[in-house]
Amino acid sequence: CAPSDALRAISTVTRAADIVGLVHVKPKLSDAEYQKQLKGLKDDFYKMQGAERLDYKTAALRAVVYIEEVKGEFNPPASSARIVQKGAAFDPPVLAVMVGTTVDFPNMDNLFHNVFSYSKVKPFDLGLYKSVATKSITFDKPGQVTLYCSIHRNMKADILILQNPYFSTCDAKGAFKIANVPAGTYTVTAWHDRFPETSKEMEIPAEGVVDAELVLGVLDLPQIK
Repeated sequence: CAPSDALRAISTVTRAADIVGLVHVKPKLSDAEYQKQLKGLKDDFYKMQGAERLDYKTAALRAVVYIEEVKGEFNPPASSARIVQKGAAFDPPVLAVMVGTTVDFPNMDNLFHNVFSYSKVKPFDLGLYKSVATKSITFDKPGQVTLYCSIHRNMKADILILQNPYFSTCDAKGAFKIANVPAGTYTVTAWHDRFPETSKEMEIPAEGVVDAELVLGVLDLPQIK
């Protein structure tokens, strides 16, 4: 799991607990049904549509678990976060940061890239630049910012800007840990760039470890016969 780096920028909470858990990413169809529907469709179909096949076995790598609102004022980390442009792709494809964080966008390819976003939270266009140049943006409002490259249509990434430092990016198995959460009642939300968010209310004690499980997916849709 990857606890928030921003936690290092605030003082240690004396009465706090850790949230440790799993995010399950579940397809609507069984694997056999899914493969049956894919039969006859070629990879070129997805490329033409600008779409991407989602591997549910590793989909949790793009999930972020966060606490929606925590009282208090929090300082963003002094160091910048990074999304690298390499191999005509953004790495990582999903980045969670706290409000006020600066994100660097180094170009590691020996060709031009352009980072831009039409998101209402932070519209911007960094223009064209080659390696090993770096450009940066500070994200000063909460919300989701989707990034693209004007040259390479398959380049896409998402930045989730959050109100507080209590968040974590899941590992490949869906495991996460949010450390030093102050005691209280909170809404804990799992976010993914391809699925609706899912949330649950949790009571966090003054110390110890709290277990949590959340499920992401396109669930409970009507069956079409």
